[in-house]
Amino acid sequence: MKKSLIMISLLLASCSTNSALDAEKVDGALQKMVIDKTQFDLNYLKPCSDMQQCQLPLVCMHSRCEIPPSLTNSPSADTPRLEFSNGDERQSFYIEERKDQYAQAKGMMFRKAFADGWGMLFIFNEDSRRHFWMKDCYIPLDMVFIRKDGTVSNVIRDAAPIDEKPRYESTDRVRFVLELPSGSIDKYHLSTSTKFDVSQYVK
Repeated sequence: MKKSLIMISLLLASCSTNSALDAEKVDGALQKMVIDKTQFDLNYLKPCSDMQQCQLPLVCMHSRCEIPPSLTNSPSADTPRLEFSNGDERQSFYIEERKDQYAQAKGMMFRKAFADGWGMLFIFNEDSRRHFWMKDCYIPLDMVFIRKDGTVSNVIRDAAPIDEKPRYESTDRVRFVLELPSGSIDKYHLSTSTKFDVSQYVK
């Protein structure tokens, strides 16, 4: 009996610790988002079936409105990864995928941070010249324009925050656009010589 009580006490202590860590993570993430606290409280963990049902910058994940994992740098077992190579060297980014028109239009809006080693991959259904702007984006970003075969059309460094002019564009018809924290292009040596493995997205 005494042993059981000890085990229950330890379990409760563990739960309390986990709750405190969760609350700490939420508080930290709130500092990295542009969102009214009331709206956050109303939307966080609300059931959802798509991005439009969540208050930005919350995202619909696992059928709930969640904090974007790139803010807390907390990938899960099913977080997608995008591999790339520069010669023989292979690396990868954790990514948030953006496939539908609404999610692509909103992109990185209302975030004040983006963890290193993460990217946001815009996945289109056809090849086209792509034009991006920085409306309601609060951090500078690097952009990589990627063709259907995974080769790089061009890269753009340090796209300026809150810039509503659609002046960031591809020099060729591309299928994908990868947004990264500013400085990533130089840190990971991304260039027109880089090859991305996009085979999982090409049908």
